[in-house]
Amino acid sequence: MAESKKKRVCKDSGALTTESVCPITGSKNFLDKYKGEVFIFDPNNSKVADKLGLKHEGNFAMKYG
Repeated sequence: MAESKKKRVCKDSGALTTESVCPITGSKNFLDKYKGEVFIFDPNNSKVADKLGLKHEGNFAMKYG
């Protein structure tokens, strides 16, 4: 059975990823602890994205840091 990678949150963008580099900023600055997650499909028409200050589509942590 393949080992699954744990999601981490980019400290710069809030994006959740299992990769070693943030898909949005290219940063390698991550945290392991976060609370809640949200997937943004259309940041321009999303009240959630607006409230969280998100400008990109993708998977994001709701609270971290």
